Amino acid sequence: AIGIQHMKTRTPSSGITTARLHRVQRAIGFSDRQMAQLLEISTDSLHGGLLSGRVAFRPRQKRQLVKLDLIAVLAAKVYTRDEARAFFATPMPKFNDISAMDLLLEGQFKFVAREIAAHYEGRHT
Repeated sequence: AIGIQHMKTRTPSSGITTARLHRVQRAIGFSDRQMAQLLEISTDSLHGGLLSGRVAFRPRQKRQLVKLDLIAVLAAKVYTRDEARAFFATPMPKFNDISAMDLLLEGQFKFVAREIAAHYEGRHT
């Protein structure tokens, strides 16, 4: 599989940067497959489009990426990389025994962000 980190840094047709995609992947530990799922694009389209510099993200996909980036930035302030990866991958009782990644796939961005923010407040009060 081609890692996003090896792709061009900007897609001229959409203005979406692969740097943002890479930052999300690095901070949260998402695979290319997971990123494609979250952005509602096939993994092949993600790879091919980013390599060619011609990814045509729909407005909803752009919004998803911005939300993921904000969550990644917040998670990086609260957790180490390993802690963040565990937070997103591990099913938790407070999430009805599903993972934060599963919640994101369901579109529950605000819920996940609030949980990270609560951890941040707990560590900085």
